[in-house]
Amino acid sequence: MNKTKLLIFTVIFITVLSVFFNSCKKDDDDDAPAENTTINGEEFTATKTSSQKNTDGGFTLQLSQNNTTIIISTNGTEAGKYEIVSKKKTAKEGKTATASINQNGTVTNASSGTVNITANGDSKISGDYEFTAGTINVSGGKFNDVAVAEGGAAVATKLELVSGDKQTATVGSELSSPIVVKVTDQNGSAFKDAKVTVTVTEGSVLGGGTTTDVTTDVDGQASVRWTLGTTVGEQKLTVKAFKADGTSPLTGSSFEVKATGDAATVITVTDIDGNTYKAVTIGTQVWMAENLKVTKYPNGDAIPLVEDNTAWGNLADDNSSDAYCYYNNNVNNEADTYGALYTYAAAIGDNWTKDKKDNQGICPDGWHLPSDAEWTKLTDYLGGTEIAGGKMKEKGTSHWKTPNIGATNESGFTALPGGYRFINNGYFDYQSVVSIFWSATEVDAASVLYRSINHYYSKVYLFSKTNKSFGLSVRCLQD
Repeated sequence: MNKTKLLIFTVIFITVLSVFFNSCKKDDDDDAPAENTTINGEEFTATKTSSQKNTDGGFTLQLSQNNTTIIISTNGTEAGKYEIVSKKKTAKEGKTATASINQNGTVTNASSGTVNITANGDSKISGDYEFTAGTINVSGGKFNDVAVAEGGAAVATKLELVSGDKQTATVGSELSSPIVVKVTDQNGSAFKDAKVTVTVTEGSVLGGGTTTDVTTDVDGQASVRWTLGTTVGEQKLTVKAFKADGTSPLTGSSFEVKATGDAATVITVTDIDGNTYKAVTIGTQVWMAENLKVTKYPNGDAIPLVEDNTAWGNLADDNSSDAYCYYNNNVNNEADTYGALYTYAAAIGDNWTKDKKDNQGICPDGWHLPSDAEWTKLTDYLGGTEIAGGKMKEKGTSHWKTPNIGATNESGFTALPGGYRFINNGYFDYQSVVSIFWSATEVDAASVLYRSINHYYSKVYLFSKTNKSFGLSVRCLQD
């Protein structure tokens, strides 16, 4: 072999060896073992392989521990430090944990990225987690996106009834136990913060409406209170819930819950004139379900009938200017439907002197003129003054002016719009528009607290200073 050929062979041999060793070195790099990284005292395994490269030139960094995986995708080529999360178990197993990451990789409460942690297989470490910051070196660019961990985020999947079906109660009253439902995810675990819609065809739920939304708690459960309507026999409540798209129903949605309404015990009371009135139990109270129209005090004395407008206008705002009348002086037999209108002095039995016991006033024996506190107890039981009026008003527009907003009369109180008689001029007004009832509670020597219900609202109004010489309706309360 001449020297020239030997030199050429040597160069080729060296070149081949160089390529071979470089190739081996690259393979060794690619096959390098995963790096263990400790973040806030917890060890994660960081892995990067060529198969995980992204189309944008970045790569995917995968951190794993006990079969739990966090996957972060990056773009660009700039090396640097990126914040990642460590975990601290704080709640039940079987939950999906989330934390937010900003575009620089720092764990924050921002909404630009979310890490989902879910246990795989038989792993028991999934759950609700608290997140704190930790750092890890990665060779990639800025934060790009976060892939959902293996196993997927929890989603609301199934709706089912827990308890409350087939109860029985008196019509117009609340069932003894709530209706309880549960929402679970795709793994059968409790799902928190799912919206469940509950609707009744009559009666009311929660705040007094026929439809309400409730939200599941950490146990995946939500409950609602159901007040039955006035129908004797079967009544129904419908429960439904949807997936995140708002249109696809969960498995098991919708379903009906049934209850039976028993007829209420008929209660009556008779006044000294022989008039008989229906009464109704509302909560722990028993109220007259009709307006009073008695013409005598409990001691038998006659209440002065004042028909003349001027004479009525001359009545004083005190406790002894007692008088009664009928709306429009009963030209259309108003008394049969709406009862009588009384001054405060008449309602309290002429300064409490013509009744038979303390606080009885004009009411029959065993009954009394309700105080402000007793009116408040009634409206509180019916859900508060904002909605109690609708539950107390007679339904429809046979007597109430249109629109009779919110009227269900589910309490059985059957408020009727008897109107009132005005002070000073004795004029009648607002029949079919308002119900106004005296309370026994005085504000001062000339004025009293009273309650009012209007055709246009579902509210019960409390008026704090009303002249005693108004002519208003009376409802009595059982002792």
